[in-house]
Amino acid sequence: MTLLNAPFIFQILGVLHSPPDYPQGSSWFVPILLLGVPIFDTTLVVFSRLRRRRPIYQADLSHAYHRLVLLGVNTNRAVVIMHLAGGLLGCMAFVALSLPPWAANLAFGIVLLLAIALIIFLERAGNRKNPSAE
Repeated sequence: MTLLNAPFIFQILGVLHSPPDYPQGSSWFVPILLLGVPIFDTTLVVFSRLRRRRPIYQADLSHAYHRLVLLGVNTNRAVVIMHLAGGLLGCMAFVALSLPPWAANLAFGIVLLLAIALIIFLERAGNRKNPSAE
């Protein structure tokens, strides 16, 4: 198994994982965190296309990878950044299982707020770098 396959393994575990010994308050978001990068990317793309009044099914360069490259990140580093984000979210999901429900939900809320802030940042940065996107 290579390091690049690790996020996909975490995602599969999230779908199959149903922890009987943990309170639901600490475990309900584990699959969401394990699938965090694809969920984030899909949300970013749909938000971007709706904001520009384009069909959500129409292909374009509004995915997170393309935006990272547009910001000047090397193509290989953009892939590594996305894989690291998936790995960190996966690790956080399993660490959150051992936290009390209030702390686990607080951690999930912080991740959600960071994701929203990142979507806003990528939208604004993409508009500055590529004015024809509007």
